[in-house]
Amino acid sequence: MLITLTQSNLLFSLSWIFVLFFAKVYTKEDFSVKQSIHLALQSVGVFRHYCGYQHFILSVALAAKEPQRLQNIRKEIYIPVAEMCHTEVTNVEKNIRTVRDVMMRNDGASMLAKMTDNPFWKNKTPYPKEIIEIFAEYFENEAKDLI
Repeated sequence: MLITLTQSNLLFSLSWIFVLFFAKVYTKEDFSVKQSIHLALQSVGVFRHYCGYQHFILSVALAAKEPQRLQNIRKEIYIPVAEMCHTEVTNVEKNIRTVRDVMMRNDGASMLAKMTDNPFWKNKTPYPKEIIEIFAEYFENEAKDLI
């Protein structure tokens, strides 16, 4: 049984390497960036089973790589993410709003306040664009290599 579990973990890891290779993500650092973002999302109740999980991570990576994309978020971030994920842009927008809503229900405001060193977020529900920007700036050096 232990061997089967180990083989299963190996196959899972190899499948992620295959996925990341074709997504043009190559380095070990990329795994730690994704893990850092995952841990931040997990700490506020956003898990991989949400459709918006992958959409959000890709959006953060695009914004970190080219921050000017945030000026025209639908065209420069949501449409490319929709194409990468083989879905409609309206689904990307809706799913990222869901990530935002789950985050804010689970004390995400405190996390955003810590990430920005600004207590302003404790009294305001941010737009998805603002959350993407905060994550992109916070993980900027790490997230640039995700795309």
